Amino acid sequence: MAVVSATGGKPTILTASFDRDISEHAWSADNKTIYFVSETEGDIPLFSVPAKGGTVTK
Repeated sequence: MAVVSATGGKPTILTASFDRDISEHAWSADNKTIYFVSETEGDIPLFSVPAKGGTVTK
C-alpha cells in the first residue's frame, strides 16, 4: 500500500515489510491512519498503519 500527495510527488510505501495481501482499506476521520483487513492464518483481522508511514499494527 502506498500514498501520494494530492499535489503529486514520490509515493510513500506504507506496507513494504507486510507479507500479506491487503483489502478493504479506509482512512480514519482525522486522516492520520489507514485501516485495512488482510487474511492471516484463516482469520481476517483489522490492521492499521500511520498515513505518514510507520509500523503496521493488528
